[in-house]
Amino acid sequence: MLKRFFSVIVLSVLLVLMMELISFSLLMGNSIIREKLNLFSALEKRRQELKIAWSQKVFYGGFDPLVQTQLKPFSKYSRYLTVNEHGFIGNKNSDETLNSFPEKPKGVIRIIVLGGSSLAGCGYSTNSSTIPALLEKMLNSYYINSGKRYQVLNFGIPGGSTGLEVIKIFSQLIYFEPDIIICFDGFNDAWYAEFEPYRVGIDHAIINWADFSYKYFELMNGYGRREEYPAKILTFTSSLGLKIKKYLKIKTNVSSLYKKYPFYMQSGFVENKYSSLDNVTYNNLDILASYIAMSRNIKLFCYLQPHTLNGKKVLAEKEKANTDDWFLRNNIYKSEKFRKENYIRIMNDTFVGLESVYKKLDRKYRDYKNINFYSITDIFSRTRDEVFLDQVHLILKGNVIIAKRFMRDIIRSNKE
Repeated sequence: MLKRFFSVIVLSVLLVLMMELISFSLLMGNSIIREKLNLFSALEKRRQELKIAWSQKVFYGGFDPLVQTQLKPFSKYSRYLTVNEHGFIGNKNSDETLNSFPEKPKGVIRIIVLGGSSLAGCGYSTNSSTIPALLEKMLNSYYINSGKRYQVLNFGIPGGSTGLEVIKIFSQLIYFEPDIIICFDGFNDAWYAEFEPYRVGIDHAIINWADFSYKYFELMNGYGRREEYPAKILTFTSSLGLKIKKYLKIKTNVSSLYKKYPFYMQSGFVENKYSSLDNVTYNNLDILASYIAMSRNIKLFCYLQPHTLNGKKVLAEKEKANTDDWFLRNNIYKSEKFRKENYIRIMNDTFVGLESVYKKLDRKYRDYKNINFYSITDIFSRTRDEVFLDQVHLILKGNVIIAKRFMRDIIRSNKE
């Protein structure tokens, strides 16, 4: 009996190993033949699948009917950063005055900072390392004898863009008496205009939609695609199953859903007229600036953010490796747009359009001292040190440089 039991165990293990070997071979063949990867890159993708299966899963929040997604109170953003009871990433400040929300204590200058995951603090292990937290500390140190305290609120979210920020400001945040609003954008606007629709499986973008917008739209219309990960056991077999399942779903469902949606067709008309949709970013920021121009009691600072692909910084070896790793992990889409050389060209061309947007807005609002538009895509050009975590996210040194630039502009505006 014991011998038979061990025989069953051995046969089961051999069966599992055989299934994994077959799945591994099929995945390798798909990567090499269909995805045009070399042997090393295909093997690296298998390593990434194992890493994803065994790593702690990252959840980015829940549904918000106004701004697509919100961070869940008392959750962890990007594994480590603590989300407070108000649904944004706090600065872990011991000063209760600076932790006050939604009420604004007397003598407090409230700064609301918005942006995507780079601003929110993706990749950090402590709340005190984010750009808003560093800015708050720097300003209060500089103005220590002024009798005022600077409170910096981190309303960065994964996938944040100018379209989502305008909605969030006017539908939610304007009621909490901000004295200063800072927007740190660019990468997600470019991604959503040029790349997100191909990841979804449709022909063109939908104006001011973000990654979560498509997912919620599909879910509410009965075509929802839940994020799924390979299993820890039978990783390659489950990864192969997910790949087949995803292929079948995209092929049969998604395109027909979008073709019946009127604003999808209307967005196609706008894209044909304005190509990269940089005019959409212009209109988003113009709406915000127009309101600030009328109110005059709020200062606005809008920054076009840096990224690794524009050639304005000599990348350190680790930055190059991390950027290459990003391409490897995202080289899963069928569109030629995602080939590295095409992707870099398209992203840089789109940023040229965004540079033009910020320059036009700077000229338009030049007479308003409380409204400022800056392109800081070259802010790291003078350092050869590592500042990027990957293609766009930053390590602590990069955050410090950005926070110092924000502080410098705020101090200058206070003197005018």
